[in-house]
Amino acid sequence: MATGATPIIPAIPGVENKNIDTGEAILTGASFGKNVVVVGGGLVGCENAEFMAAKGASVTIVEMLDDIAADMGLLDKALLLMRLEEMGVTLITGGTVTAFREKGVVMEKAGKEEGMGGSRYNCSGPRVQG
Repeated sequence: MATGATPIIPAIPGVENKNIDTGEAILTGASFGKNVVVVGGGLVGCENAEFMAAKGASVTIVEMLDDIAADMGLLDKALLLMRLEEMGVTLITGGTVTAFREKGVVMEKAGKEEGMGGSRYNCSGPRVQG
């Protein structure tokens, strides 16, 4: 994470739940469950997903844009996406998490709401101050 950056905590109902972490918390030793939903599929979210999947978690990335890792260079992105696929990370694009629940999230995609299971949530991405 860049100097002067603070984690984004989205204003989504249920965000105050104790089962929501930032990327910084995960990378500095916070425990995470076996079923993790990562909110945000940019560079930071993808790296966090890769880290947790490598530790044995089942990970789903939900990205509201139509592209995962849109903020990465083409070669780095291709290699990262290949690793995520090999680890079994589920990628959802065009989806927006609208609520956090104790045992899942509510996601809107193509105008339809659907529930997704999850025991831990990771809100990923930096907000640069200044």
